Amino acid sequence: MKKIGEYLIENNICDESSLKDALEEQTALREKGVLKPVGSVLAESGNIKSQDLGKVLERMHRDILSSSAMSKDLSAESIKETVSLAEHKIMSDKEVIFSKGDQPDSFYIITSGKVNISISSSDDNDSLLAVLNKGDGFGEVALLTGEPHTKTATASGPTSLLVLSKKFFNKFCALNLEVSMAFIRGLANRLMQKDAEIVKANKKERAYQQFVSEQDTLSLPELIGRPGR
Repeated sequence: MKKIGEYLIENNICDESSLKDALEEQTALREKGVLKPVGSVLAESGNIKSQDLGKVLERMHRDILSSSAMSKDLSAESIKETVSLAEHKIMSDKEVIFSKGDQPDSFYIITSGKVNISISSSDDNDSLLAVLNKGDGFGEVALLTGEPHTKTATASGPTSLLVLSKKFFNKFCALNLEVSMAFIRGLANRLMQKDAEIVKANKKERAYQQFVSEQDTLSLPELIGRPGR
């Protein structure tokens, strides 16, 4: 998948020299703890127009969404509308997107970077459940059920997100059967994967129980060996 710089050059919005300078400035800012997209650096320096940057970002986001498994059955019009309704948000490394127990307020699509999905155990330690990548969406389960989040989502490195608010998410699903069915299929696939994991775990548990049972039937000398052997 192409990066924003490639889109800018392909559309003759900036040249390679300007992009290189912007990337160097972005790196210097990051070393100071300032997280700023390269497009914003170019716009603030006057090398590109804000409206041109907006058009390129929209095109890039549509391409990312089009290539994701989540939206493979969506029409180009539905993808375009989704992108137009979403807010573009930048997250810093280890920044919490939402925590377990938070009320759901948005659906998220990763446009760059990664997101860790984790769950707290009984001893208050977090267990990593999944690492989501570019094109993956998350947060829809809590929106669809209306229940608080059961997991925590955290940015893994600088991460860009498209954020569709609960208001737009509900409205869009209600008016667009295609989008609703895409989410239903996604939930069904997750349930199938979870069922497969449960079956696999049960098989391991049964194998372990059988092993323990077999050891219990052996006498102590058979386990440790008889003297002189």
